[in-house]
Amino acid sequence: MVMKKQIFTQHLGASFNAEGLDYVTTIPQTFVAQEDLKLIGCSIWVRLGAISQNDGESKCEAELSQNGVSDQPGTIAKAGAYEQWNTAPPFGVVNHENIVTMFAGDNFIRLAEADVVNLIVSGHGKSAGVSNYLVSARLYYIKG
Repeated sequence: MVMKKQIFTQHLGASFNAEGLDYVTTIPQTFVAQEDLKLIGCSIWVRLGAISQNDGESKCEAELSQNGVSDQPGTIAKAGAYEQWNTAPPFGVVNHENIVTMFAGDNFIRLAEADVVNLIVSGHGKSAGVSNYLVSARLYYIKG
């Protein structure tokens, strides 16, 4: 008899306003394990909500991490998006990423009770206008 395990999901999401030239980092949501879990996969995407049509470049990066510091050991997945705009001559570029990963075999990430997974969102805006980015992430896990 094959023993089956149920796969659970947890959604983390945020809206990020990239405004001004300073690079800003926030942790809008955190998942806290209520019991021992095995993280078997994740997905994360970043998209521009609406083009601001002000000259310059804005950027947003989102990361799932086991600590509260971006680009450090404990990073599970990372995605980003950017907007470039020029009024004269007319030029606009919008790029976004969607990352989905399922860990193969026994390469899951163990989360003990009270361990956390942070959604870290960071980025910068342009000298004028506000670029609004939407971030969505899902954690896929089994209990035990």
